[in-house]
Amino acid sequence: MKFLKHETNVWFEITALLIPDENDSESEIHAISEWVIENLGPDAPPHFTAFHPDWKMLNHKHAPTETLTRLRNIVLKTGYTMCILGMCMIWKAGLLIAVIVEAASLYVTGMF
Repeated sequence: MKFLKHETNVWFEITALLIPDENDSESEIHAISEWVIENLGPDAPPHFTAFHPDWKMLNHKHAPTETLTRLRNIVLKTGYTMCILGMCMIWKAGLLIAVIVEAASLYVTGMF
């Protein structure tokens, strides 16, 4: 990762699928964020994608939008210039009504 970030001109983004109770703890996200800031810099934006149970791993619940938003705030406090959230879903009465992608304070909402 250091080579790609510092020795090439490629767009660099770190992507992580956040699975509830597997890799979504505040301490883990904070430690990873600090390593990336120190080694790659604040302009290598993390992209957190919410897990949803599908096909396999049906024993895990969907990653709540609130969890991703909370982790985004931790990442931004570490010094990142941007953090992207993906597949954040809003449900009402058991129906999916919106998918939100967030970049810093930008909201792109698709209504179903």
